[in-house]
Amino acid sequence: NNNNNNNTPQAFSYSHESCGLLYKNTNTAEEQCAYATQCNENDGIFLPIAFCSTTYTTTLQWCLILSLPLLLLLLTLFRLIVSTAEDFFSPPLEMFSVEL
Repeated sequence: NNNNNNNTPQAFSYSHESCGLLYKNTNTAEEQCAYATQCNENDGIFLPIAFCSTTYTTTLQWCLILSLPLLLLLLTLFRLIVSTAEDFFSPPLEMFSVEL
């Protein structure tokens, strides 16, 4: 049993923690960075830079910066799905309804 009573912080592994609990299980920016890169069996979150690069921007600013490109990506993917459904799914349904 090795007890260190000095003030040096101990490295803690968040690999067995769920990434969804980041704000609940951390208090400081350093803990959030470590948690964001190590959670979910060391897979981490999609963009850990939002939690690790707080020198110039805060986490909220990163979320605001990344929200527009991610929203555009989602809209583009949704449009592709709609286009595919229109081309390949609607004509068979139309023929089926005419036959009924």
